[in-house]
Amino acid sequence: MGLFDLTSPIFNLLDSLMFSLPEIFKLIIWGLIAGYGSMWLFRRFSNQSKIQSIKSKVKANQKKMAEFEGEMSDLLPLVGQTLKLAFKQLGSALGPALLVSIPVIFMLAWMSNHYGLEQPVEKQAYLAEVHVVTDVNFQPDLYSWENSDKVRWGSDDQAWGITWPAENKDLLLNKGKVNILNIQSDSISPLVHKKQWWNSLIGNPMGYLPDDSEIEQIMFNFEAKKILEIGPSWMHGWMFTFFIAFLVFSLAFKFILRIA
Repeated sequence: MGLFDLTSPIFNLLDSLMFSLPEIFKLIIWGLIAGYGSMWLFRRFSNQSKIQSIKSKVKANQKKMAEFEGEMSDLLPLVGQTLKLAFKQLGSALGPALLVSIPVIFMLAWMSNHYGLEQPVEKQAYLAEVHVVTDVNFQPDLYSWENSDKVRWGSDDQAWGITWPAENKDLLLNKGKVNILNIQSDSISPLVHKKQWWNSLIGNPMGYLPDDSEIEQIMFNFEAKKILEIGPSWMHGWMFTFFIAFLVFSLAFKFILRIA
């Protein structure tokens, strides 16, 4: 588990409280929560009076520039002052904006695991494509899967066909008599690999291959969740629905909470 996975139990609990709502409505609710939380935190940790004062000065200068009819040399100081104020406004908002983004990152890390893929079906066949270390003489016969029936999937020795285990069973990969990978049936991701530095931030729910393994990674052909059935493929996943809801609610709460 990585740093950004620490809040996953809380998100799981909140998600379970939505009971059997369709996932599209759950994502809209998560967008509402993220939008309200972000705007509330921004208002709480930003100097609203200072930002509002700077915005008023910028608008006043912009009005002066729009109505200016003199020489260009006389306009330049006003332009410079306006730019200086704009950068000052940006500096006042940047810190709180970065702070606000942190809870959203925790939420996104959880969502990518929770809403990214369809849960594999028991006894359904899946492809496990193996990528090995360069210049290694890979011998697939040394490996075996437990709690899974091996199925033929083409003639490629580096693409295993496996069936998904029952709900209370783990999917185990052994090399000889040594277990090198233990995958819980309800914890999935598109691939499993050796542990990398970024996994201290975002963990892989399927675990990791040993550092000395001749296998670099295994890619699974799990099906991506389709939240929307309309539009191009990039609209079908969870990201589109969540970010649209997040944007709409953020703008709405910015207006409701009168945030500068």
